Amino acid sequence: VFDATMATSEALFVASFIAWLIYPALSLRALHNLPGLRTHFSPISSSQSKLSAADFVLMSANQSPIPKAEAPTDNVFKKIINRPQRANFVFEDDELIVFWDRSPAAAVHLQVVPKQDPVPRDVCALTPEHVPLLLRMKDVAESTLSSKGYSTDQALLGFHVPPWISVPHLHMHVIAPRTAIDWTRRFKYSKNAGWFVCVDSTITRLERSGSVQ
Repeated sequence: VFDATMATSEALFVASFIAWLIYPALSLRALHNLPGLRTHFSPISSSQSKLSAADFVLMSANQSPIPKAEAPTDNVFKKIINRPQRANFVFEDDELIVFWDRSPAAAVHLQVVPKQDPVPRDVCALTPEHVPLLLRMKDVAESTLSSKGYSTDQALLGFHVPPWISVPHLHMHVIAPRTAIDWTRRFKYSKNAGWFVCVDSTITRLERSGSVQ
């Protein structure tokens, strides 16, 4: 089931990007409404993009930061975390889980996934309060890469930007060596392209403007 889902997501990624190239005037909202994409990508409403006073109270009580949009509870990564869905695990603690990507783009291709609710739906759902989470994800990626014989300088660490996401649950791709990404996947994992943003750039944008977009 997981393999079929990822294969479908790969096809949707290519199809939606081609549509974006052919119809540059087509807004992201219109893309969300395309029949083939509606079930995979849901737009973030204006009400979701604002934090209430109650949200800030929760943050001050040492709760997980409130994202602009939460990951749905039935997504495949949530199933991996809760174990109904199998995966090849590399690392796990109370906050994060790391497992091998089912469709690797290079010799090492891992997913670093947050576990604690509320989990952001994607990179655009992050707020400045999520910077510590991103730094933690980066640290875990660095130590995991080191155990595989690579450094972060040799790797690509980043996120796809909606609507170019395959699973609506924040996850960071860790790919090494980045110079040897499979040629059929290099376009999908183009560093800091409009559809893929590196973790360092994500942190910088959040700290400077409060948003990835």
